[in-house]
Amino acid sequence: MPKSAVSLVLRVNHNDGTRTHHAAVMAGNARVKPSWGLVAGKPTALPGSRYYLRYTVKGRRVWEAVGEDPTKALSEKRKRENQLDGLKLGTLIEETSGLRLMSRTGAEVPPSVHHFHDLLATYIRRVETLHPNGRTANQYLRDLTEFGKVTGNKMPTEVTREDIQLFIQHLMRRKMSPKTIQNRLTTVRAFLRTHKVEKVSEIIDKLDAPAVHKKIPHTFSATQVNALLAASGFEERLAWEMFLSAGLREQELSHLGWEDILFERGMLHLHAKPDLKFTLKDGEERQIPLPNDLLTKLQNRRALRANDRLVFPTPEGKPDGHLLRRLKDVAFRAGLNCGRCVNRAGQSCKKYPVCGNWQLHSFRRTAANRWHEAGLTVPSVQRLLGHSDIETTMLYLTGQDLARAEFRESMEKCFAALQQAA
Repeated sequence: MPKSAVSLVLRVNHNDGTRTHHAAVMAGNARVKPSWGLVAGKPTALPGSRYYLRYTVKGRRVWEAVGEDPTKALSEKRKRENQLDGLKLGTLIEETSGLRLMSRTGAEVPPSVHHFHDLLATYIRRVETLHPNGRTANQYLRDLTEFGKVTGNKMPTEVTREDIQLFIQHLMRRKMSPKTIQNRLTTVRAFLRTHKVEKVSEIIDKLDAPAVHKKIPHTFSATQVNALLAASGFEERLAWEMFLSAGLREQELSHLGWEDILFERGMLHLHAKPDLKFTLKDGEERQIPLPNDLLTKLQNRRALRANDRLVFPTPEGKPDGHLLRRLKDVAFRAGLNCGRCVNRAGQSCKKYPVCGNWQLHSFRRTAANRWHEAGLTVPSVQRLLGHSDIETTMLYLTGQDLARAEFRESMEKCFAALQQAA
């Protein structure tokens, strides 16, 4: 069945009372470029615009407002496409239990006729309930839509081991890394289990996917950190120091509010913010001590930004979703790129801020190793990071003990003893 046409457009209201619509501009990473539309065929920034979906139902043109958030707008576009595909078979009726398909005469169609995309739309809504920020739902939607294309949109109970192998071969032809392939299979496994597929472990064998080679976690050296901070402006420097001092995830920093900082106690108290669709991973609140120097900087910043709710907002007061881009820009300015990375667009990090060595999550690993080297136990590091199991924390610290002075001193003694014996 051909995919139903749903267009994502930006509506611009002009001062003279008129309004125009422009196709949304897609970024190179399969996301929507925020507030950018095609004007006379050219990508143009359109601040203050809002996203709309445009599609046709039974010959009638429909305009549907989907807000200002580009990530949410793209998610709504994909969901609407899935729902319209279901309408080609009948009329989708939403219930609290999900979607059920009704024939055009009003009689319920047997479950065997339900389209793959209907089940997918229901599943994605469940994911959005658990992960309101939309990123996880978008990832699941992308992965499962691709899986459906490869398998011919089979119903979950019809999926066979041969289908999984075809999917793996498809991903390998796309030159995806073994880790990415395993992540895609994890998504498919969860989808099948949700729909009560029996013997999922036999359909998706862990040995089917390419082996993932374990790598030593990437952290930033003291030299890199100092060079990065020196090349940063005040706003950027404060953000990097927060990452390094508190070991925060990207979403935790971008949604950080002034109410999270307990100045009197010198602590950071992370908690969910349902109105911003922000939830903590694993759902656990945690407190993190902050150094006095950083607390002073934050107090000075708060005095200048008294009306802001967030510590690092956009000019519109929203969570900043461009921290990674800003990090890569600063690293490029500081001459810290490795010079070997080439992105999908063919840009080399010799000339562009696209170096893969500069990732926000490396701040978190660096913080963990600094804490451990300073004498904190692994369980303490686990608690500060908010990990649900200690094995994940150990992965962050793998190989770091080998560089400690005490370990090197012991190795030197062993080597000296060998020389004497020889």
